[in-house]
Amino acid sequence: MVKELMKTDKMRSDTELSASLAKKLIAVLMAVMMFVCFDASVLAADNADEGDLPQPQGEAALLIDADSGKIMYEKNSEQEMYPASLTKMMTCILALEKLDLDQKITIPAEAVFPTGNNVRLKEGEVLTVRQLLNALMVYSANDAALALAIEMSGSIEDFAKEMNKKAKEIGCTHTNYINPNGFTNDPVHHTTARDLAKIAQYGLEKKEFRKIVKKTQYTVPADNKNPARTVKSTNLLLRDGALHYDGTIGVKTGFMALSGYCFVGACEKNGLTMIGVSLNSGNKQRFADVAEMFDYGAANYKSHELIAKNAGTGKIKVKYGHNTSVDTIAPKGAYVTLPKNADESIADTKIIIKDHVEAPIKKGTKVGTVEIYEDGKKTGESDVVISRSVKKGGPWTALYISDMTFYMAVAAALLLIVLFIIFRVKVRRARKRREIERRRARERKAMQIAMEREDKKRRGWPY
Repeated sequence: MVKELMKTDKMRSDTELSASLAKKLIAVLMAVMMFVCFDASVLAADNADEGDLPQPQGEAALLIDADSGKIMYEKNSEQEMYPASLTKMMTCILALEKLDLDQKITIPAEAVFPTGNNVRLKEGEVLTVRQLLNALMVYSANDAALALAIEMSGSIEDFAKEMNKKAKEIGCTHTNYINPNGFTNDPVHHTTARDLAKIAQYGLEKKEFRKIVKKTQYTVPADNKNPARTVKSTNLLLRDGALHYDGTIGVKTGFMALSGYCFVGACEKNGLTMIGVSLNSGNKQRFADVAEMFDYGAANYKSHELIAKNAGTGKIKVKYGHNTSVDTIAPKGAYVTLPKNADESIADTKIIIKDHVEAPIKKGTKVGTVEIYEDGKKTGESDVVISRSVKKGGPWTALYISDMTFYMAVAAALLLIVLFIIFRVKVRRARKRREIERRRARERKAMQIAMEREDKKRRGWPY
């Protein structure tokens, strides 16, 4: 009987163990199936995203958000390419920074350049910087580029040095210029899609640059050597026609045998300001490349403003300054580019400013950064600069006492001294008046007594 019970318990135990193993096996199989299904769905989503990507025909291409600098699409973006007339973006930038727009330029013989696009400049012709810049950027005039370069630097060679210096300041790492118009097939004159996007981004921050590159045509007025000349933009995204693209705001076309057809475009769409680059593409295809990238960016991304352009970012102390503190601003603001459906709360900023600066210091001097974070990860930064110049102050400013504070303190001290002197003078005068009154009173009393005595004596009174 005992043996039968033990046998029964063993059978029951084996049955329960088998059931437990079966349950565990089923759970493992279900987990594996769920993982496979999940992985397959992720792959399908990735494949769907890949299918949505633009397919530019240019050898190199790039799409960025002009506000944040985020790359939304790239293809061979760091491969060295040849800019051709895209070079003129840098020439325009330097002219805007170094010359007055209404300044008149007399065209030298070296600037007469009848090859390629030109506005038939003649030696001795007089135009303004504004007129030459419009011819340069609207019609890609090679002769205008030479005239501006010679005016700024005296020679093409020296101006190329200025161009390369500025390119490095902007952050370009693979750009080298040998002339101001890009009319060359020398491979030493090179750049990349990324560098070109940085140059366009920098240029578009300038109001006059943006105003010029948005024009569909321009009339160079009649002058001392030529009649009026009307030229049309080489940017077909701006002009009416099959390739017109709503929201286009620039920027520049180019072509040489070495470079092929190239284009840097800019567009405002769905709250995004985008810059697209297509290098070594077809004549019309370069415009289609950039338009396709614009569509992709607007459909898949959004720009989120964290700090507005030129918004205040606090004060900074100024040692030795006429003023001991000055406001700081973020001239470019702080922006993030997020996927269309992303939660904007994942983006944040951290403002880092120096403890102090020393005067004299110029307006626009960088004194800190705005660090930009997405989901806790740093993804970019923006400059913090001082909002106005501060000249050197007096010796007391070493103690962070401003000239105004010092002068007001001195003025207050002088005022107190004057008031004290006035008070003392008034006290002395009052005291003197009292003394005089008391003396006069005594004199009057003595005179009265003397008169009474004299009167008694005259009357013969004994008392």
